Amino acid sequence: MLTLLSTSIRNRPCIGFTRVSTNRQKAEGLSLDQQSDTIRRVVHDHGGILLTIRGDDATGMGADAHLRNLDLQEVLNEARRLRAVIVVTDITRLGRSDTLADLIRQLELEVFSADTGRILTYEELKRRLSNAQAFGEALQRRVKNGIAIAKSKGRRPGNSKNLRHAQQRAAIERENRANERTEQIAHILSQVDPKAELSAAKVASLLNNRGLRTARGNAWTKDRVRRHLRKARVPEVDWIEDDSDDWSTANSSLVS
Repeated sequence: MLTLLSTSIRNRPCIGFTRVSTNRQKAEGLSLDQQSDTIRRVVHDHGGILLTIRGDDATGMGADAHLRNLDLQEVLNEARRLRAVIVVTDITRLGRSDTLADLIRQLELEVFSADTGRILTYEELKRRLSNAQAFGEALQRRVKNGIAIAKSKGRRPGNSKNLRHAQQRAAIERENRANERTEQIAHILSQVDPKAELSAAKVASLLNNRGLRTARGNAWTKDRVRRHLRKARVPEVDWIEDDSDDWSTANSSLVS
């Protein structure tokens, strides 16, 4: 079990993690960019070494939310591998489930919260996540009760016309971002040796080495890159479905 020797991140490698789950949070100053700025400033002020910042826009509610959140799982695994401290603006950015504290202790990880200015103990993590979970559940109950009362009075919550418009606009924006990434991938693949046999894992490694990130600012994995491969493939370059996880040879047949 991890013994907390210091609450400081001075000269420690750090990985930032940001998360928003609603547009309201973005409007109230919790956008991913604003959280990232806070993390950069805090790590610098406390003498830490910031390796990267990962962003996510998933809900933190639910006892197993952290298990369903692939971006958070990736950060936890990377922090464990690099023995890095996870830095957040406040503990609710990690999630709203007290079982997450148990996972963090099991993985022997450390979490630095900008609002406290130090690494939190397991007991503090457990208490803060438990409080966040209770608050979130109470808020959900109030929202559900409000909707039920409105329906009982014959009202229809929300604005269906504006909702449809917002959904259509969001779909277009997602498609535009996906097409932009596909074009970038196609450009990179056009520089690959035509004789190379590419797997999704090799393409992911190539994109990461070139500094390209996903729309959420995360590193590419073979699962994330697959959906872009068929649209982005260069006709004279073959790519293979049977992926190898051997990252040590991922670039052996690719141009630098």
